[in-house]
Amino acid sequence: MNELQWAKSYARPRMNYYRSMEHPETPDDYISLLSRYLKLAPYLVTNSPSVNGYISGFLTTQISTDAGALGGSSQSTATTGDGKQGMDPLAYYQQLVRERDPVRWATIKAKYRSVRTKPISLAPSCWDREDLFSFRNSLLSVIAHWQDIAPDAGPCPVTFTTKELESHQNEMELIEGISSIMHQLHDEGLIPLGGMVRPEDYQRIREISNQFKQDFINLGEDDRQRALHANVWPY
Repeated sequence: MNELQWAKSYARPRMNYYRSMEHPETPDDYISLLSRYLKLAPYLVTNSPSVNGYISGFLTTQISTDAGALGGSSQSTATTGDGKQGMDPLAYYQQLVRERDPVRWATIKAKYRSVRTKPISLAPSCWDREDLFSFRNSLLSVIAHWQDIAPDAGPCPVTFTTKELESHQNEMELIEGISSIMHQLHDEGLIPLGGMVRPEDYQRIREISNQFKQDFINLGEDDRQRALHANVWPY
């Protein structure tokens, strides 16, 4: 079952407070990103016809998932015709191009490699990771560098609406703001990034987190903003 089928069958709407306090994030949001990704994917690794033929047959498998009998969490694996079952999709892409088009591989490594490969690595199981933002951001980066990535391909085959771009920008600003606070608390030795602590330190750091969370909530200018701050505090 590929990622699109999994999303249609098992993903359910959920709140993403970084994006909206009123409207849930929906499977259709994810499906829309996957559909755009599939249009971009042939251009992300190589322009070589010999490799593209291989890749075009691999795209669906690249985001294949094992949802399990009860529709559990998707786990992405690549299943190929040459015995490389279970290989990480990004690693398989890289090996494919490296073996079949070494000149192109050298070019890919030298320029825009991160822009090309991030969507490939972020697409599988993106819904399970609750990180549509990073996947969307990687697609936007491809669009921004389209003329450098695929100069002979014509206009980029995917776009985002003005509303989508505005929502993404607002989400980015909130994520970056929270990240800045978390890094500051980490640098000052108060709360480690990720919130992983030793058992003997848990209660003390929990109290520190609760205090900073309350301070952050109090920064809200109105009830709505205070509710937002309460929902996006990560610990």
